[in-house]
Amino acid sequence: MNLLLAGGSTGGHLFPGLAVAHAWASRGGGVLFLTAGRPIEEEVLREEPFPRSSLGLEGNGRARPGARLLGATWRALRAARAFRASVVLGLGGAASAPGVIAARCLGIPVVLLEVNAAPGRATRRLRPLATRILTGDEATAATLGPRARAVGVPVRPLGKGRAQARDRESFGLRPEVPTLLVAGGSQGADAINRFAAAHASLLASAGIQVIHLAGPGKTATPEQAYREANVRARVFGFLRDIGPAYSAADLVLCRGGAGTLAEVAEAGRGAIVVPYPHHADRHQFRNAGRLGEGALLLEEERLDAAAMGEVVRRLRDPEGLRRMAEASTRAARPSAAQSVVSDLCVLAGSVPSPAPQGAREERP
Repeated sequence: MNLLLAGGSTGGHLFPGLAVAHAWASRGGGVLFLTAGRPIEEEVLREEPFPRSSLGLEGNGRARPGARLLGATWRALRAARAFRASVVLGLGGAASAPGVIAARCLGIPVVLLEVNAAPGRATRRLRPLATRILTGDEATAATLGPRARAVGVPVRPLGKGRAQARDRESFGLRPEVPTLLVAGGSQGADAINRFAAAHASLLASAGIQVIHLAGPGKTATPEQAYREANVRARVFGFLRDIGPAYSAADLVLCRGGAGTLAEVAEAGRGAIVVPYPHHADRHQFRNAGRLGEGALLLEEERLDAAAMGEVVRRLRDPEGLRRMAEASTRAARPSAAQSVVSDLCVLAGSVPSPAPQGAREERP
């Protein structure tokens, strides 16, 4: 049996989908990703073993929205039929609508995966077409009706039982020094990048070292700031294997994306969460609530020297870090990906079987 995953556009959509894809493939099933055609999708999926088909939604800005959707849905129809998809999982993002509409035209069961605490636009619009909706928590499921069920947020494997000292050394950091992981998401967060760079001297004076995920093309400013402040740091535009970074860190400074916070919980780390403030539903604020006392909320407008002082204070408080880590760990749902796959298998009608031979990436 074959799973078609429709959606992407950001790492926040793709990484939960990848966790499900690997869990599905581990049972012998075939996988195909339908994507919008954005560069971040290529970056995230480049080294993954799964074929993908771009719906050509990017780089077509002159076409009217209706024409773009019609063309993308036609491509999705062809891809789903050629792949002999047994079930479709909508991940959210631009590519989810064409994939879901195509599935319904072909009579293929549709599952929507809503990882955020407030249902996103794709979920709200595609909900009538869904056979089932799987959510990150019970409160979200309750807002979506009887076809919704809470399973948690699927996360990519982070590597259990890692040695913190060894992982710090792998980044060129000192094994005994308090370590902050700055993670702005797959595309980075400019406000967090500026915050860390502006107050690098406070980190230096407190003897804190940093792993910083700045986003593609955004490494120069934090690198210069850390170098001038004499902070021991490693800065990356994008880090594919995130497990060692979580292991090396004592505390995470991050946005409030559902996937990021699910990884924080799975890694058993506390987080200083700076939600993106411009979403109309403020879902990142609500996502942070899932960690309970494992997360300290900082609003973006308060990213000043006092806020960095609070980050430093938390890092220098081992007992406080332990309490945050324990609270965060209680929020983890490590079986989320397997729960999603179990539902997909039921709707697909049987245990997955291998993909057809010759499945290849399709380009528009």
